[in-house]
Amino acid sequence: MKNSRVRLLINGAAGGVGSWTVQIARLAGIESIAAIVGTQSIDFIQQLGETEVIDYKKQTIGEWVAEYPEFRQYDLVLDYIGKPDVAQTWYAVREGGTLIAISFAPEDIRPNDVKKQANAFLFIIDLVGKDLNIITKLLESGKLKPNIDSVISLDVFEEAWDKAESGRAKGKVVVKIIDEE
Repeated sequence: MKNSRVRLLINGAAGGVGSWTVQIARLAGIESIAAIVGTQSIDFIQQLGETEVIDYKKQTIGEWVAEYPEFRQYDLVLDYIGKPDVAQTWYAVREGGTLIAISFAPEDIRPNDVKKQANAFLFIIDLVGKDLNIITKLLESGKLKPNIDSVISLDVFEEAWDKAESGRAKGKVVVKIIDEE
């Protein structure tokens, strides 16, 4: 199957973007997906079908890779968290692999002891109508499932903000603008 040999590591896999990435990677045929999440998200992320889960609260990415460096090298590493984690993800990208981050240019914070050659990109998401149509079709067919942590009324917006900012939301916090009658 196409992409079946691609090894993918996602830092921030339990968040809204990360959990969608897991599902889309599965649809694309990627079989080896490792997820970096917090302790509270392990069960959730295993339900999505991760092949390996790393608890960042117990060890750094660098420490985890150092345990079995020959087996913990990935073709594609996606970082949805940012500094200082982007620096740590360098340890997991294989020689010639690709590291993509959404918050910092990865090359700018490469650890001095990482000498391997890899592609590194800062990715800025720019959804267009075509992309949204594809996502809508995947949602409607049930192939892609939204990860909603909670739905909170607009009148308690601060509660929604605090929950989203806490880093403990398992998915997106949705603010309901109008109550349907």
